[in-house]
Amino acid sequence: MEFAELKKDIIEFNGIVSSDIKCVRNHKGDVRKLNEFNWKMKSRNYRMEMRREELGRKVQKSIQLDSLDVVATTLYKLEYSKEWTALPKTSKLKQLKKFLEAYQKDATLGRKEMNSIKRAVYVEFEHKNLVVEYDKNKCSIVKLPLLSTFDSTT
Repeated sequence: MEFAELKKDIIEFNGIVSSDIKCVRNHKGDVRKLNEFNWKMKSRNYRMEMRREELGRKVQKSIQLDSLDVVATTLYKLEYSKEWTALPKTSKLKQLKKFLEAYQKDATLGRKEMNSIKRAVYVEFEHKNLVVEYDKNKCSIVKLPLLSTFDSTT
């Protein structure tokens, strides 16, 4: 049996029609278009980066995180590691609440005394007269000078 006959028998056995067999030609044309597209994208990204630098904008780098605990601590630090004046109102209220709870445990105050202190702190906060010493590295309130007035009266 010759090669041509063997090829014909295999094609008949597999049920392949000769028109189904296509020869891939001119594949370099597609590669050239792909290379051209890649070059355009690289040049576009380069121009965008140069424009950002001209305007003084910085691109925030992404952070590789391994576990959910690391994600939680990173998000916490991103939210609270700002100056007190730059924190949003909800974050300030959370920090005040946490500080006042710790203060109540340390000072062993009664419920009525603590409610009056909280009321005074929140009123000052709403009127934007509250002075706070905040440590942005520790992400916590260090001192509330308003509490010294309550210490002297009690």
